[in-house]
Amino acid sequence: MQRLEALVRHPVSIAGAVITTASAVVFIALTIAAFAGLFENPYSGLVIFVVLPAIFVVGLLLIPLGMRLQ
Repeated sequence: MQRLEALVRHPVSIAGAVITTASAVVFIALTIAAFAGLFENPYSGLVIFVVLPAIFVVGLLLIPLGMRLQ
């Protein structure tokens, strides 16, 4: 139970969980929109398939960092 308490207590872990969740939701929504053909800009694919997964990974890395800092 110590790890779960550390996850909930430290602000870095909470920020990581929020960033990961938000980027996953935005990634899914934009992926559906891209496959539906709603984007005509060629750079939208770069944002959807490179930037958002990178933000997701950063959020995932913040969770154990906050646990370690706790």
